[in-house]
Amino acid sequence: MRSPPPPGGDVAPFIHKAATGMEGRFSLEYVIAAGLLEGELTLARFAEGPVDEVIAALADKVKRQPDASAPPDELNPDARFHRVTLHLTDGESLTVTVTRQQTVAHKTDLIAKLRQNIQSLPQLDVARIRASCALNKPGDIAYLNQLLLN
Repeated sequence: MRSPPPPGGDVAPFIHKAATGMEGRFSLEYVIAAGLLEGELTLARFAEGPVDEVIAALADKVKRQPDASAPPDELNPDARFHRVTLHLTDGESLTVTVTRQQTVAHKTDLIAKLRQNIQSLPQLDVARIRASCALNKPGDIAYLNQLLLN
């Protein structure tokens, strides 16, 4: 029997076994497996349609183990952490722990991420989206919001 997650834990990644790419967005097991196999996660990996069978097979081997020592979000959200242990077939184990504060400090090239994710959506006006991201015109936020809602 699984122990319950700490308060505030597993709010977003609540799906343990994803059936579709969209569900994979909310499956910590699927995200970890995709990251291990592909190195970089792209929006295309989490599109509609069935999950990749190879990724799903590895995701079945990913086990969550809540850590009761994890502080609740309401006490200190920056102290929350994830610890991942990879058990290799030769018996060796590799472990890394990352706090939320360390994750936030990791720089992300948002423009590169935007380019990568919108290139699979040819029906959109990529040039207008890029220009709107600068938020220089009065209608930019409304335009970007409309894209998100559709």
